[in-house]
Amino acid sequence: MVSEEGKNLVFLFSLPRSGSTLLSLLLGNHSKVVCPPEPWFLLKISALFNKVNSNCPFDDKLATIGLKEFLSRESFFEAARAFALTAYNKQLNQSQKTILVDKTPRYYHILDFIERLFPKAKKIWLKRNPLDVVLSYKREWNIDLQEILGKKVTYFSFDFALGLFEFEKYFNSPSPFKFELNYESLVKKPMETLAGLCQFLGIENEMDMLNFFQNKDLISKNSSSVMGDKKALVAPTVHSNSVGGWYKGFIPQEVGDIVHLLGLDIFKRMGFPDVVDSLKEMGVGVPSEEEAAEARQKICNFHLDRMKELTRQLEESEFDRGERLKQINELTQLLKESEFDRGERVKEINGLTLLLQKSEAEQGVFFEKNAILKNELKKLTAEKKVLREKLDQSPPSWRYLRENVFYKIIRKLGFWGKA
Repeated sequence: MVSEEGKNLVFLFSLPRSGSTLLSLLLGNHSKVVCPPEPWFLLKISALFNKVNSNCPFDDKLATIGLKEFLSRESFFEAARAFALTAYNKQLNQSQKTILVDKTPRYYHILDFIERLFPKAKKIWLKRNPLDVVLSYKREWNIDLQEILGKKVTYFSFDFALGLFEFEKYFNSPSPFKFELNYESLVKKPMETLAGLCQFLGIENEMDMLNFFQNKDLISKNSSSVMGDKKALVAPTVHSNSVGGWYKGFIPQEVGDIVHLLGLDIFKRMGFPDVVDSLKEMGVGVPSEEEAAEARQKICNFHLDRMKELTRQLEESEFDRGERLKQINELTQLLKESEFDRGERVKEINGLTLLLQKSEAEQGVFFEKNAILKNELKKLTAEKKVLREKLDQSPPSWRYLRENVFYKIIRKLGFWGKA
């Protein structure tokens, strides 16, 4: 099992087209080692916390903000380690082996991330003459030299402007967990080279490792994968046919352009001092290391400028989000105040409703009394009419007396209508 610090885990570092598929097949044919085709997944995990994918349909900037708010940096590393351990140990359990090799090109982008996750994992740097690597890009992948030189910046440009130098810097500090070997040594002296590698890994050197092409299950898994060099699967034996192919594969001008990007020191530091002598024989002009570093920096600046722009957008988005949160809080407070006022208004309305209901009840009583009074008035009016008729029919001599009596009766009844 892979431990939290990385025991039983091995990282195989290299540039693409450096022979890593061949070495992974040799290791994968060992009874203790499983080496699945290029996982790449640590690149994806590391990018979650720092990089923004502007092509995501779900607003990756906002997702990155949310992730950073949800997890501290330390918590993110713990979560990333737990995820990786689950993935690695699942592969180990299925293979019933004890050591897992993660062979992924371009891990040079996240060397510090890997070191922090698994400080005790073993790291191998498979080195190959950079000129042969460039030639392999050109022949096998049809990558134009202008891309490699950064005239047109692509992923391939960073392999040479950044990758080689990141690996060299990382492996320049001695450690019992680091091991370097050359592709040229592997294909020319495979038994001797594998013996040294097995000793570093703490496993027995098995002679049958060289017969990987007879391992049908291993070949099948690598054949069905999109990843890796398929030519390595069909070669019946390890060979050195491609070593030094750059000498005839490039014209002097092309070699000069490549060297003006890489400089000469990297060849010496990687263990290829003979390249310098070959360049002199070809009449290739040699740049100063400062000139080469400046050329590489221009390519890296393209990447850095893009990252700065994305970071700026992320920071602006975080600021805008803060402003929006502030506005939301203010609106929430206003809403709370409005709800309190609404409660008071509802209370007032309920009070007025009660008064209205009481008023309506009193109005009903008034209407009832008014109806009674109207009936009484109607009766009095009728009685007045009768009395008037009788008065008009009485003899004249009694009329004055009767009128006085009549008005007295009317006043007593409270009816002041005209006689």
